[in-house]
Amino acid sequence: MVELSKALENESEMRLFGGNSDIHEKLQNEYWECYVDLHRFIQSTTSLVATLLRKVQQYRHIELQALSSKLTDTLHQVQ
Repeated sequence: MVELSKALENESEMRLFGGNSDIHEKLQNEYWECYVDLHRFIQSTTSLVATLLRKVQQYRHIELQALSSKLTDTLHQVQ
C-alpha cells in the first residue's frame, strides 16, 4: 500500500512538472541542499548560544565572588 501511494505521489509530481524529471530532480536536490544548510546553521547557532551562556555564567560567578569579597572586607572594617 505504501509503495502504491509513493508511486501515485511521484506520478502526481511528474504531472505537476510536466513530466520533466530533470526539473523535478533539480528541485529535490535544491530542497535537500537547503535543508542541510539550515540544519548546519541551527547546529552552529545552538553551539554559539551554549558557549555564550557558559561565558555569562562564568562572568556572573566571578562577579559574585568579587562582591562577596567586598562585603567581607566591609564587614571586617565595620567590626
